[in-house]
Parts: sequence; structure tokens; C-alpha cells
Amino acid sequence: MVYGFPGRTTEYIPASAVKMILNETDPNRVMIRDPRLQIMAEAMHLNDTIRLEYSAKSAGLANYDKKWKGEIIGLQKFDTIEKKKEFEK
Repeated sequence: MVYGFPGRTTEYIPASAVKMILNETDPNRVMIRDPRLQIMAEAMHLNDTIRLEYSAKSAGLANYDKKWKGEIIGLQKFDTIEKKKEFEK
């Protein structure tokens, strides 16, 4: 399976780019979205109108949040940075 999305791939990015994704990009994205999702969930819980208006937006944000958290776990679990470094040698 190729790491990436249909139409484009990140299979051939260098180890330094994987390291940046693992240590900076994805954690920052999660850090920004977790509080945002929590605020939205609290507001949606209190008011049915807000719940209806924001349910799709909240689901979309939660989907990306889940993707980035899973990407972090997967990169760590499979020691991807070291494998990339070995492949580059």
C-alpha cells in the first residue's frame, strides 16, 4: 500500500520530510483542532440549532483529526523515519 492519496503520493518523500510531518506538522494540526472540536461539541450539546448547523463541519474536522492522529501512530509504530533513511542510503 502506498502512503498517500489517490492522484498523488508521498511514498518518495525524504526522511527529513517524514520527520517534519511526524514531529511538527501533524501534532500542530491536532493541537489546533482538538480544542476547536471540544468547543464545538460543548456548544452543540447545549443548543439543537447549533448542533444542526455545525454537525457537518464538526464531522469533517473530526475526520481530519482522526486521520492525523492515526498517521502519527502509524509513523511511530512502523519506525518509518529509520526505514526511509536506510532506503535513501
